[in-house]
Amino acid sequence: MSSKSTPKQGSQKTEKTMYNTFRLEQREGSSYYKPPSNINKNPPPPPKLTTLNKVQNRMTSLESTLNSLVPTLREFIEEKERKKQQEEEDINLGLTPWSQLNNNNQPKPFILYTDFQNPDMTKKLISLFFTLHEYDGYPRIIQLSEFLGISRDYNQLHPSLVYSLLSYSARYSDHPDLAGKNLSAAKHYYDLASSHLNWADSDGNIGKIQCLMLLGSIDLLEGKLMKGWFHFSIAIRMAQMLNLHEVDNPNCSEFLNKSEDYLKMVRRVWHLCLIADDMISKLIKRPRMIDGEHNPAYLIPYSFSNHQVVQTTMGELPNYIKRSLQSSQNLLKLTTEIAMQTALLSDANRRQDVLNELGILSVKLERWYLDIPPALHYKTSYLIHDNRVRYPYLDQLVLQFFFYLSAKLQLYRPVLEIAEEILTHPVLLNIIPATISTCDRIVQVLQDWVQVASLTNVNSPDTPTPTSPPFVSLYYTQAGECYLAALHCARLLHAQSSKFNNTSAPVEAIVLNQALTSYNMIQKKFKTLIELLKLYQDNWDGAKQIAEKLIEQFETQFGERV
Repeated sequence: MSSKSTPKQGSQKTEKTMYNTFRLEQREGSSYYKPPSNINKNPPPPPKLTTLNKVQNRMTSLESTLNSLVPTLREFIEEKERKKQQEEEDINLGLTPWSQLNNNNQPKPFILYTDFQNPDMTKKLISLFFTLHEYDGYPRIIQLSEFLGISRDYNQLHPSLVYSLLSYSARYSDHPDLAGKNLSAAKHYYDLASSHLNWADSDGNIGKIQCLMLLGSIDLLEGKLMKGWFHFSIAIRMAQMLNLHEVDNPNCSEFLNKSEDYLKMVRRVWHLCLIADDMISKLIKRPRMIDGEHNPAYLIPYSFSNHQVVQTTMGELPNYIKRSLQSSQNLLKLTTEIAMQTALLSDANRRQDVLNELGILSVKLERWYLDIPPALHYKTSYLIHDNRVRYPYLDQLVLQFFFYLSAKLQLYRPVLEIAEEILTHPVLLNIIPATISTCDRIVQVLQDWVQVASLTNVNSPDTPTPTSPPFVSLYYTQAGECYLAALHCARLLHAQSSKFNNTSAPVEAIVLNQALTSYNMIQKKFKTLIELLKLYQDNWDGAKQIAEKLIEQFETQFGERV
């Protein structure tokens, strides 16, 4: 064993001596260096990489890169899923990061706001509200982002706001728990919203303003004009108390440190107050509450900013109502253009161009109604109770028909109001019979209700009954006032008929003769509307108010009794 280990020990000693010698030469600054004899001075060249080798190396590199990114991607996807699930829980349970709804500063779920033990129904009502509210033709009272509390400056969510929102959408829901009792559920939520409003509390917030405006809108659906005026008036006074009208005043320090989202919301709510003030003052003939001149045509912020929400919630709606809501987008755009153009009629220098543009818009309105599927056109069968139980969204089709006719009257009436200045203009002579025809179609719906009511023993078309579509009060008021405007134009034409030369323009002469002979016909149609409204005045407060208002206008304007 010793003879075998001796050479190994000697070699270790020799290597150690050489290493010490090399270190000693380094310390002494010697430049002498003798490389070890076992190093190959001429190494062979590296092997050349072929194309296949390059591809394999590239794939190996990409594979290693992907393997390193997989944990990051998985974490990103899981985080996205968590956020999506949290958003769904926010809608389902009403958990908002800013809400402080009880003494422990813990957000209450929506299930505690209601007496329905079904969170799924509450979630669908919330989703349905933000779907219908996007297409109902009115400016957005509350955005989904505000409802979920994304804006950090937004006030706490008021329980009455949730109740009013649920009341708005409950009448249209097809949820099984609400089958056959949509309107009773809507009234139930409405009463809860009213009971939770503390009228003695002087500290207002934007949530209360939005709640009051929703309640006022619901009042107008049911023809309760004075109650709607009450809610809108409180909302306007509360907005003025919060200085919302000073949002763009640089001298007002209240909004200096607010976020841009909050300022946009304040501007929109104040614009809604202007619109409500103008609308309700015209409906009940009361002075405006907001001083100064304002034109609501420029204040209506039609927008479709919640398309992602609409696409999600539209999956819960029947196909025919999807088509109706989608086609209503173009109708909303046309009504916006009409409002903008009619506001320019007061400018005499631009009047001819505006009248030409209104003629084009009138053709577009007719084309819109002809282009929608025939199944979406109004039919008397949509008012039958059995059909409305089977298809709970038929109200939307009736509403779409009303909204289409209302858009036409919005175009015609401003032209009729300047009849004295353009008495023989061809546009006016064509608009008079068109106005009468449009009003007749609105009255025809009321006559259909009379027929349906006689078959179903339902006496009130605008109270919470299974056969009452919404918004009828506004549309019948509009029809009656347009009858009166057309009657005034026919009276002017009749008074100056001797000054016209009917032989110069044969086509216009025919239209003019029709306008002259329509005076008595319009009177009969107006009286028919009043008689139909009086049929329901005992059971329908809206009918009585509309009839009295129209009769007063007729007697004041024409000095005759109806």
